[in-house]
Amino acid sequence: MIKHVLGDVVGAAGDFLRRHLKSKAVREAEKRRQERRKQAAWLKVRKAGALGSASAIGAFGYAMTVAPVTMAALAAGAAAVAGMAASGLWRGREPASFSREELAALPCRAEEWLLDQRLALPDSVSGSIDSILVNFGDLPAHLAEADPRSTLAWDARKLIGEHLPNLVDSWCKLPALTRDRDVETRRRFEEGLATIAQEIARLTEEASRAERMRVETHGRYLDARYKDGLSGS
Repeated sequence: MIKHVLGDVVGAAGDFLRRHLKSKAVREAEKRRQERRKQAAWLKVRKAGALGSASAIGAFGYAMTVAPVTMAALAAGAAAVAGMAASGLWRGREPASFSREELAALPCRAEEWLLDQRLALPDSVSGSIDSILVNFGDLPAHLAEADPRSTLAWDARKLIGEHLPNLVDSWCKLPALTRDRDVETRRRFEEGLATIAQEIARLTEEASRAERMRVETHGRYLDARYKDGLSGS
C-alpha cells in the first residue's frame, strides 16, 4: 500500500516537472508549432482578402451566375481536405499518390500530435520523445526533396504515420492501473518507443546523406585548393 502511494506521489511529481520544466527539444518543437499556426493564420487572411477583392470586382450579373458555382467548389474542396485529415492523410495511400509536400508535412503533423500526447506518457520515455522531436525539426526539409516512391519515403510513412501513433495510442488506451503498476508492459512500451526514436534518427541521417556528401566534397576541395597549395609553396 505504502509502495503504491509513494509511486503515485513520484508520478505526480514527474508530471508536474514535465508540465513546468520542459526540455529544450519540447520548447523548440512548441516554437515550431506556434510558427506554423501563425503562418496558417496569415495564409487564411490573405486568401480571405483575395476572395473579397475578386468578389468586389465582378459585376452583379457575373456574381449571380458564377459565384454560387465558385462557393460550391470551395465548399467541396474544404470538405475533401477535412475528410482527408480526419481519416489520416497518409494511411492506405499508394506511394505514387503522395506528393513531396505531403511527405514533408508528415513530421510536422506528427510533431504537433506528439506534443499533445506527451503528458499522457511516462516520464521514463522523455529521452525518446526529445530525440523524436529533434529529428522532426530536421526532417521536413530533407523529405521535401525525397522521391515519394522511394524506400526512404516508405520508411518515413510507416515509422511516423503508423508505428509511432499506433504504439502511443495503445499505451494511452490501457487502464490507468496497468500503466502505473504493470512493470512489464511499461518496459515493453519504453523499449518500443526507444526503437522508434532510433529508427527515426537513422531516417534523418539517411535523408540528409546528400547534404553531408556536398559538405564533405566542398571541404576536400577547399583543402586541395588552399591547404595543399600553401604547403607546396
